[in-house]
Amino acid sequence: MQAVVLPALRDIGESWEQGRVDVAQEHYATNVLQARLMTLARGWGEGQGPRAVLACAPGELHVMGLLCLGLALRERGWRVVFLGADSPIAAIDRMVDELAPSLVVLSAVLPERFLVHEEELRALAARTMVGLGGAGATQLVAARLGVLAPQPDPVAAAEEWGRSAYPGSRRA
Repeated sequence: MQAVVLPALRDIGESWEQGRVDVAQEHYATNVLQARLMTLARGWGEGQGPRAVLACAPGELHVMGLLCLGLALRERGWRVVFLGADSPIAAIDRMVDELAPSLVVLSAVLPERFLVHEEELRALAARTMVGLGGAGATQLVAARLGVLAPQPDPVAAAEEWGRSAYPGSRRA
């Protein structure tokens, strides 16, 4: 994943930002890659390992980083519950009540997507271990919300947060 998928995602995003590809080309490439990752994700909620709930913050539509994180966690023995894009905080709270996950991760491109829900996210972090991902997940935002420090990429996050939330987490 670190050698192919993550560099491809960065290249697609940079190409769009620099105008080398248009939005249709960017969406097409991203959707092809997303479909492949979702195929690899089949059955990632099964097993006996710790459980992680992954969701995009309300209003956030970019799911690729979360998909990569979910696959990296699964490689380490985790069960993954993927809520996907634009997940209401109330829905995430219900999942925490129902599933008692060892880890909840929210992702967003903009810090405001987290900060507008500061009270709810602080309350969530008081109940379970919470990590933030995506470009909006800065050290400052994490400290303000009382959540795990952001990591440089989804694989590093799976490694670090996996050990923090579940010391028995293993690399497959």
